[in-house]
Amino acid sequence: MDPGRDTEFAEFVDGRFIALQRFGYLLTGEWHLAEDLVQTSLTKVWFHRNSLRSGTAMESYTRTVMVNTSTQWWRRRWRGETPTDTKTGGTAGTMTGATAGHTQGTTKTPPARPPLSADVKLKPIINGRSVTMRVTVSGTVLVPTVEGKDLPADTSFLNLSGGTQYFWGDGEQGGSDGGSMSCDGAKTRKTGQETYTAETHTYTKPGTYTFRYTVRYCSIKDTVRTITLVIK
Repeated sequence: MDPGRDTEFAEFVDGRFIALQRFGYLLTGEWHLAEDLVQTSLTKVWFHRNSLRSGTAMESYTRTVMVNTSTQWWRRRWRGETPTDTKTGGTAGTMTGATAGHTQGTTKTPPARPPLSADVKLKPIINGRSVTMRVTVSGTVLVPTVEGKDLPADTSFLNLSGGTQYFWGDGEQGGSDGGSMSCDGAKTRKTGQETYTAETHTYTKPGTYTFRYTVRYCSIKDTVRTITLVIK
């Protein structure tokens, strides 16, 4: 076992995961399958890390494994089979417990990476015709960059977004933008949660309204939530 190779592999995963995920999307056409493909392929590459003596060699080998693995998946789906990892026998994108203890004489496995995701929960507080909307955003997201550098570590979870937008259902709307932040070069992941008050809105007449909220994070499809408001 070579600890130095383990460190190099971890740095390779951190530095190239997003690029490999984009390549996986070209092969599969779906982002969730692309991430499964990258994780499965990196597990296979892990077994051969000691023979790959440069980052270039490791990436080239990883992309070859991804192409071969996606081809295997496609053939199995065409035959009506469930795609599996040929080395572990487990479902694609996972590692079985047996594999975890038999990776070339070491009990180490590649560190798990939480999938990118964002969730929104809406809690309206209605007082007559006035509504205060409490919003909770949570998940695992990419940290945006400004001038090529990650935002500070203490940046709030909401401020990692590229902006929000919400509609009250009566023609009024609000929200915020992401300013000068960029998703270019974003690779650091952060898991968190934040609850805040969007604003208080007063309807001019009673009725049933649909409140619609959208938040945007790097490399994640817009997260949209709606809630029905009954104003008396």
